[in-house]
Amino acid sequence: VPLADYRVSVFTSDIRGAGTDANVFLEMFGTKGAVGKSKLETSGNNFEKGQVDTFVVKGTDIGDIERVVISHDNSGLGSAWHCQQVEVFSPVTQKTYYFPCNAWLEAGKEGLAGCSKELMAGPADAAAPCQYKIEVKTSDVRGAGTDANVTITVFGTKGDTGARPLDDSKNNFERNMTDTFFFKAPDIGEMTSVKVTADGSGLGAEWHLDYIDVSNATTS
Repeated sequence: VPLADYRVSVFTSDIRGAGTDANVFLEMFGTKGAVGKSKLETSGNNFEKGQVDTFVVKGTDIGDIERVVISHDNSGLGSAWHCQQVEVFSPVTQKTYYFPCNAWLEAGKEGLAGCSKELMAGPADAAAPCQYKIEVKTSDVRGAGTDANVTITVFGTKGDTGARPLDDSKNNFERNMTDTFFFKAPDIGEMTSVKVTADGSGLGAEWHLDYIDVSNATTS
């Protein structure tokens, strides 16, 4: 069974006391199966107030992702956590799935049950206050265009957007063409950098990129 690297972005709310030092876990359920409970950890200090943390979760192809369960183990000082939302990008479907939460995960009278939430997939704008405009210019040189799948991640002072596929109904990324895309994501603050990836698929997968212009269409 082929494995997939799911990119998981977890948004901690920007309210007082929202962060946690507890261990955080994620389960994912899709139309073709499930990915079991995975610990979300990197070397950084994750799940701080107003922060977006991104992880890679390995699993099999579970199809379209319908729901996730986010939880923590109540360890550490100040373990109560206010999660804004979870986003999952599937490399199999090339889609980003949005799971609004906007709730405290904390132990209460019912014990650890309060430290776990089942989240259903919602529309992208359910917890996404900003619309980003991406202009992509393919160079005017021989063989510049590509048929590969292109994704972009925009990084800012408050976090990142997660990997977003740049695709619409048109034949994108042709020589000397400018393609424009829009997507919604939480406010990442002042933009600092972008990461653009082409997956090498299709005939003539190589691509000569002239420039990318990213703007926050909500504030501009």
